[in-house]
Amino acid sequence: MQWRLVVLAFSALALTLGLSLAQSQSPLRPNTTTPRPVAQRTSSTPEPLLTVGDNRPRWKERWTRPFPTTKSLSLAPDGAVALLDDQKQVQLLEPQTGTTLWTAAPLPLANHVVAVRGRRVLVGALYNPSVKKAWILGPTTTQPYAFALPGTLWSLVATPDGNKAFFGTSANQILATSLVSAQPPLVWKLNALPDSLAVSTDGSAALTGTWLPAGVRRLGAWAYGDSDTARWQEVQISADGATAISLSGHGPRRDERNLELTGYDMDSGMRLWEKRIPGTQAQAIVSADGQRVALSYVAKTARGDETKRLVLLNRDGTARGDEKGGRFFAPRLVALSAQGERTTALDGERALFVLDQDGKTRWRLALPAKAPIQQTISTSDGAFLLLVRTDGTLTLYEALP
Repeated sequence: MQWRLVVLAFSALALTLGLSLAQSQSPLRPNTTTPRPVAQRTSSTPEPLLTVGDNRPRWKERWTRPFPTTKSLSLAPDGAVALLDDQKQVQLLEPQTGTTLWTAAPLPLANHVVAVRGRRVLVGALYNPSVKKAWILGPTTTQPYAFALPGTLWSLVATPDGNKAFFGTSANQILATSLVSAQPPLVWKLNALPDSLAVSTDGSAALTGTWLPAGVRRLGAWAYGDSDTARWQEVQISADGATAISLSGHGPRRDERNLELTGYDMDSGMRLWEKRIPGTQAQAIVSADGQRVALSYVAKTARGDETKRLVLLNRDGTARGDEKGGRFFAPRLVALSAQGERTTALDGERALFVLDQDGKTRWRLALPAKAPIQQTISTSDGAFLLLVRTDGTLTLYEALP
């Protein structure tokens, strides 16, 4: 009996050792004392450029409304939206909910609106030689006040504080009038057509981009002419009046490849830098404090495909981080914050991306699958952003702190 017990014990011990040895040699249970080498990634597909930020929201939707027959749109610095419908009626939409504050009587010749802080709207008939006036609406009445002009209206802008309006005309003149008092207008005489206008917050600094002959001029101060007299110039001024930029090119706007972006010091008129843009469909914004500039454009690859690019610059023209865009990111500039620390770009129809001052992604907002986005409008301080879709749907976003 004792001999049998010894044999059984020995058999059990052998079985246990055999199982342990088999388990240690099984390919499903590798030896934990010898780490398995990590396989190197062999995929040639690069990682997506934009992944995850800090998930802190930067934009909040205020309202969405359909307006399928809009002919002209404008976003005021306080978030109010002015629109001109196909009946040539002007409406002003309230910033918080998008409800209509008022609707004006039809202006049959109107084709352009400018929303002004304080619930005013400027209305013009751009490039119509039969019209020698513009209209001023609101804030307490929808009866238009006709402002007489010495020629056809070519450009129209209001100061961000809502106190002044500037009108550029075919008579090679720019008129500035007060929207809050009965003071007579100021007049600047030029030797060219004032094709675009830009003004600082209080209107103390004003710039025009002229056409035939082409150039950039500060009203009452310095001027630059262009050797190509048919080159168009679109101008912007920072809200503080310290820095200006001009986007220029030939032919149809933003469709030519011969595009240039230039920075200016407003006090001295000195050109700070010039950048040739190797593409089309350029969009540029100068920050409210004048210290940052953002640019997006569409370029051609070596294979002939289109690629969208985003460039962030300092006031002196030096780059902030690497140029963005490529296979995984198709940026289109839509807004720049007041200090330039946040740049918002539209990635195709899919999402809004917010980048920091070094070009790193901080937040992504997925957009609903609706009609394609036709137009984007932002305030100069980046506080509000309006998305306009091809079916007329409007969505207003408010920037969060």
